[in-house]
Amino acid sequence: MRPDREHPLYHLDAETLLVAIYVWVDDQLKALQAQGVRLPKPQKHQKATLSELLTIALFLILLGLDLSKGYLLSQALLRPYFPSLPHLSRFLRVLQNAQALLAHLALRLGQGPSLLHVVDLKPLPMAHGHRIRSYALSGSGIGVGPLGGFAGYALVGVMNERGLFHRWALLPGNARETWAEGLLEGLGHVLGTGAFVGWREWSRHLTAPEEGRW
Repeated sequence: MRPDREHPLYHLDAETLLVAIYVWVDDQLKALQAQGVRLPKPQKHQKATLSELLTIALFLILLGLDLSKGYLLSQALLRPYFPSLPHLSRFLRVLQNAQALLAHLALRLGQGPSLLHVVDLKPLPMAHGHRIRSYALSGSGIGVGPLGGFAGYALVGVMNERGLFHRWALLPGNARETWAEGLLEGLGHVLGTGAFVGWREWSRHLTAPEEGRW
């Protein structure tokens, strides 16, 4: 297989994708252990290994499925690959204990060379209306979203051609696009919409897509 096609998402059928993720996760965990990183200890009477449970979690994330509903579906459909899976509550407990590790692996999936990136800003409202006045969380701000004024945050995401986050920043709700200027440093061709196209003075490669949003 070509070096630029080793990423799990280049495997189109679910069976091959599942195997590719498991091999990739197992290699990543071994590499972390070799670097001295302590992995979460197995829970008492844990049926499946950490690699297997993280594989299922990443598999569901890549498919855009809810972890709880997707896991219940996995217990029925993926039994030939994982014959001994724990109860849903135990699965979620393992993921909670390994949330930093799961986030690390998920972000690692989005790394690597890419020919094209897409950048956009998405409001993350935490309070609307009269609740805005009483809302005070560290790093938040008051901004304007699709439903009007809100208090909360703004997520600026840079996604690669695989549809995965390459870089991201969590900013106050009143953030402007230019606040995330550093996210595009060193990137080649980037697609942006709206105000992002106005960054041409510092990002020569930034262009607008022909239609729609990402």
